[in-house]
Amino acid sequence: MGSAASQQKNEVEVPRPTLSPDNSADESSTSSTATLPAIIVTAPSKEDIFAKPPTKTIEEANKEPRPSRQPICVGLEDVRHRHFRRRTLNEFEQTDYTFPVECPLFYLSRVCKQKMETTADTDPDPIKLKSIKNKRTFTVPQKHRLGNCRSVKEFEKFNRIGEGTYGIVYRARDTRSDEIVALKKVRMDKEKDGIPISSLREITLLLKLRHPNIVELKEVVVGSHLESLFLVMSYCEQDLASLLENMPTPFSEAQVKCIALQLLRGLDYLHLNYILHRDLKVSNLLMTDKGCVKIGVVWICNQFTTLFNMYRAPELLLGTKTQTTALDMWAVGCILAELLAHKPLLPGASEIQQVDLIVQLLGTPNENIWPGFTRLPLVGQYSLRKQPYNNLKNKFTWLSDAGLRLLNLLFMYNPLRRATAKDCLESSYFKEKPLPCEPDLMPTFPHHRNKRAAPAVETQSKRSKV
Repeated sequence: MGSAASQQKNEVEVPRPTLSPDNSADESSTSSTATLPAIIVTAPSKEDIFAKPPTKTIEEANKEPRPSRQPICVGLEDVRHRHFRRRTLNEFEQTDYTFPVECPLFYLSRVCKQKMETTADTDPDPIKLKSIKNKRTFTVPQKHRLGNCRSVKEFEKFNRIGEGTYGIVYRARDTRSDEIVALKKVRMDKEKDGIPISSLREITLLLKLRHPNIVELKEVVVGSHLESLFLVMSYCEQDLASLLENMPTPFSEAQVKCIALQLLRGLDYLHLNYILHRDLKVSNLLMTDKGCVKIGVVWICNQFTTLFNMYRAPELLLGTKTQTTALDMWAVGCILAELLAHKPLLPGASEIQQVDLIVQLLGTPNENIWPGFTRLPLVGQYSLRKQPYNNLKNKFTWLSDAGLRLLNLLFMYNPLRRATAKDCLESSYFKEKPLPCEPDLMPTFPHHRNKRAAPAVETQSKRSKV
């Protein structure tokens, strides 16, 4: 009698849960309610996460005497290690789920996982800011955490299509419009005080750029943390760097002219709006399956000013403090020559080697052809070889006179005499045969970026060996 009474005393009346179709249980042998010891499943607390796993087995826990009307409670770590630990109901909130002990262990684990994910989504770390007016610290309300921006959770990530110095780029789908976009996560590793004001200016400027040959920045979305910043851009299937590496046959001259014209139109639009790109290279030129070439324009915190690439103008390598549109036009000459020669024109691996390659190709600069050359800050650090000849004609023996004239205008040492984008668009080279083909007639290629996403630095070093 005593044992039966104590057993009845330790039992709790709880309803049997309704399981989902994939976890349906056989209810033919049981009634709608049962008198069973209850298990309370909870999301882990801070103490639970850092607590050592219990060492008692289920059999040992069952042999222990239980306090009256106090069920055994199962936390997340108990399910994970398949151990039970005695707790009281006061340790848990009243909103925790309650299940009979006969519920399958995998079902309990699944509920714990869902509860943990729900808690992480709905209860992120609070954002605390300091007021400018009264210098007091306040917590940003949950409904105002994202401001006017959308959450990055509204985008479904497919695969990584690129990773560089400025961040990681994903191919993603906008769940609202069902549109495929490029989602770029901006690196904020070195920023301790939030987003710099210079970056906010750049983003505001990029949001206003609208041109067929410029990658469109659609909007800015954010994550649950202050440093989680994503740029939503129009998606292009190809970039010229991966195309030049993987295409079986090089572009024809008519196709090269088509690409160059689109590049010049986009660059002319930027320059008319007083914008310098300063980081033009083949990996920043994207192409859609319809043959439309777009310039990737993304600067955050001006990080590219410290990077070296083989498309840099000589005045930048020699330490000029005045930067003009001529920097971009030198890069256009390098890209055009690379497309025509099917390999990089000046594949330098360092600033010293790059300057030497330029001198070998165009000759040694002097004050006559480049006024102010000797006053550049870094001229004394280079020992320039004596080379008086321009070897562009020897490099492109098959190119027409109009094509050579265009390259010479783009590779002028004096930035003030270098051709502008508008000058190049009016060049006779694009009006002679073979005429530029239409973008719709450009060939299509497999989507190499969806198969692999090599870092930009590795790609550049690989192509420089061609």
